[in-house]
Amino acid sequence: MKREIKFRILAKTDNGIELIYLDKPSFYDNLIGLETSEHVSEYPTKELMQYAGFKDKKGNEVYEGDVLKYTYKDKRVRDVVCCFDKGSFIFRVKESNVVLTFFDAEKIEVIGNLYSNIT
Repeated sequence: MKREIKFRILAKTDNGIELIYLDKPSFYDNLIGLETSEHVSEYPTKELMQYAGFKDKKGNEVYEGDVLKYTYKDKRVRDVVCCFDKGSFIFRVKESNVVLTFFDAEKIEVIGNLYSNIT
């Protein structure tokens, strides 16, 4: 499976804590040098999140740390978290150790992330 390798960071900026999407990251020490479409800067990193390689039902990219609303076949709705574990992306039911082994991307929706308020 070929996919884009992309990242975003939770960074401390002059405007407070914000998510910044990376076009071309360079990693060193605890800083990430990044090139966005507007500028090149260095930010102290709070959290690094990798793109999982797929989009939700609304076309939003899914990143590590995203909280997703997942609707099961029987119409039960659960919040799941996208995690990178042992070399692959997994989806844990929030606040439990249950891991989804299969899901339908048409039934998931990004509703926030672990580091910001859930919408």
